[in-house]
Amino acid sequence: MSESTTEAPQYPGAVVVEPSKASKPRKRAAASKPKASKSKKAAAAKPKARERKTQPLKPALIKRVHQMSAKGKKLQEIADALNKSGETTARGLPWTTQNVWHVLRRKSQ
Repeated sequence: MSESTTEAPQYPGAVVVEPSKASKPRKRAAASKPKASKSKKAAAAKPKARERKTQPLKPALIKRVHQMSAKGKKLQEIADALNKSGETTARGLPWTTQNVWHVLRRKSQ
């Protein structure tokens, strides 16, 4: 009496969903071997510290930013004023509101 066919669900409006090809597990690609280093000396050598490409901000510039903020200027206004005067960040880039915010957040030097 028992059959091996799938019965429809007993809930009204229920839908039977068949698994698609996309839901089947995929085979993994064969793992590639890691490349060997060029020499034993290169592998044993300690990595060099990266050179710092930034210049520390001038104390006068930091003071200027704090003074502008104390006068009630917004971060964007401070950044625009610094860019207009030709000042750059420690990395030599134009000022943004985030740069100004970080200067104001830092402790006084």
